[in-house]
Amino acid sequence: VQITDVVLRGYAEAAKLATASCTAGQSYSISFSPPNGYTADYSAFGADQSPDPSKKGVCPAVDTVQILELAVTQPEGITHTMKIAVRTP
Repeated sequence: VQITDVVLRGYAEAAKLATASCTAGQSYSISFSPPNGYTADYSAFGADQSPDPSKKGVCPAVDTVQILELAVTQPEGITHTMKIAVRTP
């Protein structure tokens, strides 16, 4: 297993944890510290599956799934991505 895969999975778990206690329409923040030299960021997607910056960090409606694209960049500049779905409980 490459370290980047481990970092990306850790970031996904942090994203799930950040949204686990969401209230629809309220903001959330993903608390994650990647290893030295790595960077982590994410994009949120709207219902039409296109990136929607207005949805980043905002808990989705109870009956909606929000898609997040997580990105981890290695020290060498190579970026790996993963899409996950989050919900408001």
